[in-house]
Amino acid sequence: MIYKLFAVSFVVCVALFNLQVNNSHAVIIDLSNDDIAEAIEYGKGSKRVTLTDFTKAWDVRLGRDIGWATLYTGFHNLAFKARKACIEHKELTQDEITHALEIGKELTFTATILGYSRDFAAEYHAMLKVGDKFIAPIFEFAPEIAETSEYWPDQPASIAGCVYKFPIEGVEENALVTLILKPFDGDVLEFPFDLSAMK
Repeated sequence: MIYKLFAVSFVVCVALFNLQVNNSHAVIIDLSNDDIAEAIEYGKGSKRVTLTDFTKAWDVRLGRDIGWATLYTGFHNLAFKARKACIEHKELTQDEITHALEIGKELTFTATILGYSRDFAAEYHAMLKVGDKFIAPIFEFAPEIAETSEYWPDQPASIAGCVYKFPIEGVEENALVTLILKPFDGDVLEFPFDLSAMK
């Protein structure tokens, strides 16, 4: 079970690492030097905390047998990188700090979802609902073949880590947004996020 969650988390982290960052404006206010220091200290101080507990402030969970989604803000991403560096007995360089903050220039979500077939994740397509408008993603990643879930051989037998990026134009920093994952056939998954409650 731990290995499978690690494998899914690793795939999501690799996909996040490979995202190309553009020059759009940040959805969350640019972090001050104090915010940056706070994020780094939060990450360092969380090295013994489980990843689930660490990301709780940025997660929306629909249930263990359905899935969860995480919003990567600049603060969250920097804290995550600081936590990882601390675990590896390293210090973040200024370039690594700058790069970590760039993720806040777009709305980047990871979603870990469960399904009934090995290729189920490819059937989901994402939209972001902001007020009464829907925004299409500028990047989508879903594995072609999902991992085996903790429920196997029972259902849902498969688990997949996905990544979705959305432009931030027209999204207020204190908005309520909903990540919607719609399959070709089946239940729509809705992950509501209150941006005003997140750093």
